[in-house]
Amino acid sequence: MPDLPHRTFAEEVTDAAAWLAVHARPSTGKPFDSYTLKHLVQRDVGAYISSKAVVAAATAAGYRIAGEPTKAGNAWLRLAVRKRPRSVAA
Repeated sequence: MPDLPHRTFAEEVTDAAAWLAVHARPSTGKPFDSYTLKHLVQRDVGAYISSKAVVAAATAAGYRIAGEPTKAGNAWLRLAVRKRPRSVAA
């Protein structure tokens, strides 16, 4: 992926929250890791999103963290993503 513009953490969280509102739903199945989610959000938003911003947005939206972090330190989140995400970028 080409270099993506960096913004403030608050902007990253806002973009992640908007993306999650459209593309995610609560799940009791296999959790999603925040690193994978950050790449899905980045693809649609077209700007850098940190894994921490995804976790902040998800927990603020009421999604739960599942279990221990991944070996890389990313969070497992109790949510599912729709199969064919629509872009939230204007």
